[in-house]
Amino acid sequence: MVIARAIGLVLASLMLVGCQNMVANSGIYYNVGLAEATNNLLLANVIRSAKGYPNYYSLIGDYSGSTSSSISPSVSGSLQVPRHGQPVSFDLGMSGSAGRDKNANVSSLETRDFTRAMHTLVTPQLLLFLVDSRDGAHLHLVLAMLVKTNRVKLKDYNAIVLGARDVCERRFATLSSAEKGICRNFEAVLSDVTCDFARERSASGDTIITLRNHPTNRCAFTQFRMFSEAVMLNGGTVEINKDGKLDVTFSRTGSGPRSLFKDQGTGITLRSPNGIVHYLGEIVRDQFRREGAWTPALTMRDGRNVPIFRVKRGFGGGRSAVSAEVDGESFWIPRQKLGARESDFSYRALTIVKDFQALNTGQDAIPTSPAIILGPGSSAVR
Repeated sequence: MVIARAIGLVLASLMLVGCQNMVANSGIYYNVGLAEATNNLLLANVIRSAKGYPNYYSLIGDYSGSTSSSISPSVSGSLQVPRHGQPVSFDLGMSGSAGRDKNANVSSLETRDFTRAMHTLVTPQLLLFLVDSRDGAHLHLVLAMLVKTNRVKLKDYNAIVLGARDVCERRFATLSSAEKGICRNFEAVLSDVTCDFARERSASGDTIITLRNHPTNRCAFTQFRMFSEAVMLNGGTVEINKDGKLDVTFSRTGSGPRSLFKDQGTGITLRSPNGIVHYLGEIVRDQFRREGAWTPALTMRDGRNVPIFRVKRGFGGGRSAVSAEVDGESFWIPRQKLGARESDFSYRALTIVKDFQALNTGQDAIPTSPAIILGPGSSAVR
């Protein structure tokens, strides 16, 4: 009786530990499952955009992944009972299993208010919020994703470029690792700018140039990229001026401009959240149309040119963290190993898409439509 009671207590404690682990893991599975589903939906819309298809946005609600569990205690083995000298065989064990079915409640976001929000240009306040939340890290990526055009005075453009070269030559040791990487690659990027600017005269007589961020025009994009990276090297700070206009001010320009967009005729044109998706879609379409050709890139910390966005065709299996199937064809983005050199900005780009999609959409734009259950047999998004 004593032995049986002891065994019962041990089994009860094992079952309690097992249940606690299952409950704790269910929260992890929920979070991981939600991240996977969201990323896959984002990639699916980028691929749809590359194919020229309409985009469809969904709200993922309750997600169940590995929340179903079973625990089976077992007893076997042997124990010598001192009083009777007879062995009692038993073994204390606990086997548990957790289901990994991926089920999600998904609601359509195809409403008038949400669609309007997705096609509404991002506000200067929202851009400033995102830049501040990242402490200025990878500012050139945020600008590349979000800015369509820069209109600046030609003399300010020249001063910013000269200021960047001076910073790299004289202040390299004081720069951040991201800025040092840009310095290592700056002259090579600058030499790749071979086309002229679109230019016009302002009312004050200044020459205004337009830098166009076009993902399929190498020279136009390189002009835009080089200037964005020069702005970073000059200590550019994105802010909203007293007139409510988006501006960039500087702390390292010496005799150069203190701000870029305060004068008439200058300014920034921003994209909408849907425009950001189409921007990545253009990159993907051109990537598969001319495989091995040039693709828009930015400078990584070690000075390498790293693509903004890169997608592989086929089934990635265990190598992929993000994947989507469109028209029966699979696409995926390789996993990023912690500590390994980044080969592209794809995951950071998806983060920006996700953030702007959420931040540019008010709660009142999200519908309360009936949920659709996507189970493991669904082929819509995998």
